[in-house]
Amino acid sequence: MTSVLILTCADGRIFACGQGCYNGTNSHSDCVCGGRNRGGGRAMAARNVRASFKAMAQAWQAKHPEHKIVSIDIMGSVPGTSKIWFN
Repeated sequence: MTSVLILTCADGRIFACGQGCYNGTNSHSDCVCGGRNRGGGRAMAARNVRASFKAMAQAWQAKHPEHKIVSIDIMGSVPGTSKIWFN
């Protein structure tokens, strides 16, 4: 899996931090990680997500109140907690 953090919203939209962000190839600056993983590689992105995935999701939600987050997927970073419901 390439995405390290995926936010699923009530309207069915999915927003993710993936290779374009952590490898620094995507120019999109509004990533769900808030730019913390930008250009640092997958290993660093996984560490960042493990340390602060909920804060990343909350900050993104504050910027995008029109998209209600209903779940957070952490891909390959926290064993046993790949899908966390966001309240």
